[in-house]
Amino acid sequence: MKVSLKYLMVSGLLGLVFLLVACGGVDATNTSVPTTKIATTSPPTTTKIPSSPTASATSTRVPNPSPTASPSPIPLVGLPYLVVGTPSEGGSLREPRDATLDQEGNLYVVDNNTNKVVKFDKEGKFKNFVEPTTKTGSNSNANSGTPALVATDNSNNLYVVYNNEMVYKYDPNGKNLGQFGDQQLGTITSITSDKDGNIYTITSEEYLVKYQAGKVSDKYQAKMSGEKLNDGEFDQQANVRVDGKGNIYLFEQEDPARLQKFSPDFKFSNTYAIPKQADGRPYSLVDVIVDPNGNVIVFSSDHFWKFDEAGKLTSDSDITLDNPQRLLSVADGFILISRTPNATGKIDLKGKQQTTIGSSNGDLSGQFIGANSVVADGNSNFYVGDEQSHRIQKFDQSGKVIMTIDAKSSSVNFSPLYLALDKKGNLYAAGNSTVTKFDQSGKGGFSFGKEGTGEGEFQKISGLALDSADNIYVGDAEKGLIQKYTPTGALIEKYSIKEKEEDQLSLISLAIDSEDNLYIGRGNQNGGILVLDSKGQRKKPFGSKETALAELNIISLTINSKGTIYALVDSAEQPIAIIGKEGQISRPSSGSSKLPQFNSPVSLAADEDGNIYIAEDNNARVQRFHL
Repeated sequence: MKVSLKYLMVSGLLGLVFLLVACGGVDATNTSVPTTKIATTSPPTTTKIPSSPTASATSTRVPNPSPTASPSPIPLVGLPYLVVGTPSEGGSLREPRDATLDQEGNLYVVDNNTNKVVKFDKEGKFKNFVEPTTKTGSNSNANSGTPALVATDNSNNLYVVYNNEMVYKYDPNGKNLGQFGDQQLGTITSITSDKDGNIYTITSEEYLVKYQAGKVSDKYQAKMSGEKLNDGEFDQQANVRVDGKGNIYLFEQEDPARLQKFSPDFKFSNTYAIPKQADGRPYSLVDVIVDPNGNVIVFSSDHFWKFDEAGKLTSDSDITLDNPQRLLSVADGFILISRTPNATGKIDLKGKQQTTIGSSNGDLSGQFIGANSVVADGNSNFYVGDEQSHRIQKFDQSGKVIMTIDAKSSSVNFSPLYLALDKKGNLYAAGNSTVTKFDQSGKGGFSFGKEGTGEGEFQKISGLALDSADNIYVGDAEKGLIQKYTPTGALIEKYSIKEKEEDQLSLISLAIDSEDNLYIGRGNQNGGILVLDSKGQRKKPFGSKETALAELNIISLTINSKGTIYALVDSAEQPIAIIGKEGQISRPSSGSSKLPQFNSPVSLAADEDGNIYIAEDNNARVQRFHL
């Protein structure tokens, strides 16, 4: 799916436009290569960047941002204009928690992984993310926290419980119509609605609460009075459902697993006699559905029982449910909300899956489990590496997948934690102690490297770059070294980038300019940027600005064809730093009040058109913007 927004002009001369995509990596096969002369040069070395106009500056990816990195999403500058990838394209579901259907058959699912409510149409096609606001009358995307529960009413209004605390009501267009709830009754653990638009909740203080027009119209507390729950009593783990006549059904999934019915005025009616397993143990219940005819359908993971309106058991059927989280009733079957990848969808009465809703494992074309690395070429294409799905995908300018590289297509195993391109358009992937080369068609070429402490071996690959002669530079954070290899993978020399022998590095970022100067970003205690010339000798191009640069905890570096240095830094407020040739630092900013976000940004790239690409591991996407 593509989402286009208008080009955004920002702060003075900066115009920022964003593209979202997803990325990741793979396993590696290790092949050692004989080494040649080892240089004994002082401090850090340089890596080269392709000087050809058809090859972009190299980019780096950091698999594990430093311990000081903010765990919360980082605000972006600008607005996204294209969305491709796992959390957006296709409405990926990774950890679905709750779900509801509106009167038109639209499905709303709370996904714990993305902390969003995902909307699908009645055909199961992704429509949009529901990002309602807590500000009454507003349609902005600022919300009150993490969505936990959802319900809809007969007017297709949506009710979202954030952080299990308050209920927010929105019209079908996402406009906030107000909020309600009584926190003195406890946090909300279950929610549903009736045909008249009344809302029912269960709370942690064992209250069943009915809201009419946002006001408490009735409440009923039934805490356990003895050593076990008696009829009419329930605990905070209970779930609530309501039928077309206003009768209320409360069920606990286990300890004990049971279903109770209450009248519309909260009077206990009866407990359903759910059959037990052959060995006498009770089943664990998954969900309860009340159909339009008043029949009550009770589900375990491998059975479902149907009771008529009077509570008489009318059928006992086998069914196979894959990691069920929620069930909803539709024509000729049910919708299963499952935490198993790609198992959410419509099922028949035997549990056989008929459709898939919201691919959940990121292995479809254009999707990713994690965005681990990104590099751009000189033709407005870009490559994204996904370590967990073991593949690299190439996208054109519009975000369309035009090539996929995996173990099957390339005939090699590899790990794309880091990506780089040479001047001929050959692609290099590094990770898992191995560097692998691919030709322009994605066919695997040679590999070199293996895990170890010896010459030409790696303990923790961190950073990858190529110079104008296609020599390959590989960082090793554990060793505190940069190792330089010939285009065929033979070790030439190595450079220490430690200031002191006891220094410990967790991150190394590499980039090379058009003169084959190597720029080395060091995360953690060292900070700043080291620069080595083409002979491995340290340079000091930044003069008095080195002190300010040393304060940057750099996650990833890239350099464009004009020599502008871009750094992805560990900063929740301003994660992008633009570094001039003399070390001056500027930060792009936007006057927009609606900012996109980063979540665990790990890799940065630049192309010849002035676009910047940022890969996000947790969000499984890449965002592109223009400077």
